[in-house]
Amino acid sequence: MINYKNLKQELNNTNLVIVSKKRNEQQIMHYYDLGQRHFGENRAQELLGKIHLPNDIKWHFIGHLQTNKVKYIIPYVFSIDSIDSLELLKIIDKQSLKNHKITTGLIQLNLANEDTKFGLKENEIADFMKEISNYKNVKINGFMCIGPHCDDNNEIDKIFNKAYEIFKKYENEFNLTTLSMGMSNDYKIALKNHSTEVRLGSILF
Repeated sequence: MINYKNLKQELNNTNLVIVSKKRNEQQIMHYYDLGQRHFGENRAQELLGKIHLPNDIKWHFIGHLQTNKVKYIIPYVFSIDSIDSLELLKIIDKQSLKNHKITTGLIQLNLANEDTKFGLKENEIADFMKEISNYKNVKINGFMCIGPHCDDNNEIDKIFNKAYEIFKKYENEFNLTTLSMGMSNDYKIALKNHSTEVRLGSILF
């Protein structure tokens, strides 16, 4: 288990989202008491079971979000980091309007073209970006990219570099601020490729 203080120093200005899925209240509050505020959940029901925790926690939804679950989590999420279809974007917008809020989110990329992962492939991004201005109650802040499931650091580096190139391509036009990539096994490679946010769980528990 990595030391939280040392990790924060290593990350410098990179935002840390602690993946708190399957973690209990005591484990979450340990890091809350150290100053951590951003936590990530990947199941709607589990997230809803934790909303009684301090209300200054910023909950990120980081898993595949089923459209029929959107209405339940919209009042409580700080950001939906896994927007992977226009259908989902449309429903997030609709439910955000009902809740009188603007929901922030990230577009999930699938640059490794892995069938087991959700997200936009590279040739789908341009058309998606043309549509986002139609949804006034969602603020797209950037992209989320999961590294390929492999042990080849060069391949992981290539995917993260491609994600950074895509981020830079759209950064100014859409006022993007966030490139979320890097998990416990590959966050160092992500940092090298200008990640602004990492999602870490297993190395902290």
